[in-house]
Amino acid sequence: MIKFSPKFTQNLTIIMQETSEQYDAVIKICRDLFVNKMEDYGSAWRILRLPSLTDQIFIKAQRIRGLQQNEMQKVDEGEIPEFIGIINYSVMAMVQLEIGIAERPDISKEKALLLYDKIIAEAKDLMENKNHDYGEAWREMRIGSLTDLILQKLLRVKQIENNDGKTLASEGVGANYQDMINYAVFALILLKATKIQEEQVILVNEKDEQIGLMPKMEAHEKGKLHRAFSVFVYNDQGELMLQQRAFSKYHSPGLWTNTCCSHQRAGETNINAGKRRLQEEMGFVTELEDSISFIYKAPFDNGLTEHEFDHILVGKYNEKPNPNSAEVADWKWMKPEAVQKDILINPQNYTEWFKIIFEKYLVEMAKSEK
Repeated sequence: MIKFSPKFTQNLTIIMQETSEQYDAVIKICRDLFVNKMEDYGSAWRILRLPSLTDQIFIKAQRIRGLQQNEMQKVDEGEIPEFIGIINYSVMAMVQLEIGIAERPDISKEKALLLYDKIIAEAKDLMENKNHDYGEAWREMRIGSLTDLILQKLLRVKQIENNDGKTLASEGVGANYQDMINYAVFALILLKATKIQEEQVILVNEKDEQIGLMPKMEAHEKGKLHRAFSVFVYNDQGELMLQQRAFSKYHSPGLWTNTCCSHQRAGETNINAGKRRLQEEMGFVTELEDSISFIYKAPFDNGLTEHEFDHILVGKYNEKPNPNSAEVADWKWMKPEAVQKDILINPQNYTEWFKIIFEKYLVEMAKSEK
């Protein structure tokens, strides 16, 4: 029997605790999306037979593999919502295995969440047992390898389904769905770690003078003042283009906000940053002008804080956008006065920063017209 030193065992315990926390953070994002979908559509998914769910997961895994093989992919975060979908569809499949297929929607949101939490707890327990045996080996894997393993599991499940669920020497479909959940969680942990490390925001003082760089997530966790921009695009009728954030976003999912917003990269002008993000989120580019700038601070329910020196960029566009589904769930045109009224009636439908910057923008515009 191999004996590990106390120091090695201590370090492994610390890393495994980090994995547990990261696992829970990923699952919270997936669960929040599941809750939102239950609010919108109820339990319509209960009518889906296992092959239908397997095919949905297969489509998502194939798309991830295609993105990984395409060196010219246009969207950095295209894989993230697909891995989230794999987790949630796998949970749905496990529910169907546990309580059977329904002929119509038949369970409440509360019951669905109890089943969701039970299945995830079992998958996490399996993960932790395997982690203990293999010593966090997954951290050395590439995301492409995890994708291939998910596809391999899917092909196994398809074969088992074609054999009417019978196996001679292999584990059943349930174990394969559990593995897919865990592989997708690992991929999301690695993806998030990689992308957050890569994406730096520009720290500034109250004069908008650069004082350093910091990973985006860290800046949001610590509430550090950093440079940002918000794009407002109007048509010739004076209507403002709003977007609904994708339900897979790690904060403010499903909420309505301005045309797009993000952070300037080091050495990037406000205008170039705005045009880049318009293309990435809404699928078009138009001329932009610097308008006003100001500092605002907005805490979120998940413990993060937006503390930004925000530059408002304004442009015109009269065509339909081509939104990136990984970023945007929906879009619409609205008159500014209608937006202002709806924010008063339904503030819960809008992002915290939009409610702040929209009001500031209207006030500044009113001043400039006098």
